[in-house]
Amino acid sequence: MLLLALSSCVCIVGAASISKFITVDQKGHGNFKTIQAAIDSIPDGNQQWVQINIKKGTYREKVHIWGPKPFIVLQGEGASNTRIDWNDHGDTRNCATFIVYANDFVARDITFSAPEVAEAALVGGDRNSFYRCHFIGHQDTLCDYLGRHFYYGCWIEGSVDFIFGFAQSIYEKCTLHSNGKGWLIANAKKNQNSPTGFVFKYCTIRTSSQGTYLGRAWNEWSTVIFFKTYMPANIQPQGWQGWYASPNE
Repeated sequence: MLLLALSSCVCIVGAASISKFITVDQKGHGNFKTIQAAIDSIPDGNQQWVQINIKKGTYREKVHIWGPKPFIVLQGEGASNTRIDWNDHGDTRNCATFIVYANDFVARDITFSAPEVAEAALVGGDRNSFYRCHFIGHQDTLCDYLGRHFYYGCWIEGSVDFIFGFAQSIYEKCTLHSNGKGWLIANAKKNQNSPTGFVFKYCTIRTSSQGTYLGRAWNEWSTVIFFKTYMPANIQPQGWQGWYASPNE
């Protein structure tokens, strides 16, 4: 049921669907020098796809796409070339390098990075998709917060609970790289009958640490599915741990 519910959330945006193109270039050869300025130029309530082409470079800024700005595509020049980097601390819902609460959002070929404890990205809109993106951090790298999401060919790196949240998401052909000892996933359901959860399909798990767990249940209920996913031998045999010693564990 989780897979069926997610099948309608993938945003497929072709060139013919784009109504406007905006270019961001730090060197000044575009419409804007910062990504946030380009996003802010799109009017609230926009109902047509707008693509922001981000030239190669490291953009040291926090990028927010709030709820009233749907139908945005962020297009990089390759995850190794286009990078958004920030270092913040504080509440999860405010300190991430990249935050999206808008529906119908697509990102392609971009790295989102948070060198310290803060999240690299918080994804909280519905029908949000990421293609060939990298999420680099340590603890709590990717907050897969709320909504239906699709990640394809992405690299997600961290050490403790580095994919976490309440969302309903498919990760297909992604690499999960643990750069320290801990848990990969911390999924939470708001109630026992919630259709939310994470599906990892044709993915690869990488870790050099002994004692790494696939995840731990966050709250009383949790759903995580690994389908035809490669797991190295140094993953803990029991796979998961509980968060608290409650009867549900």
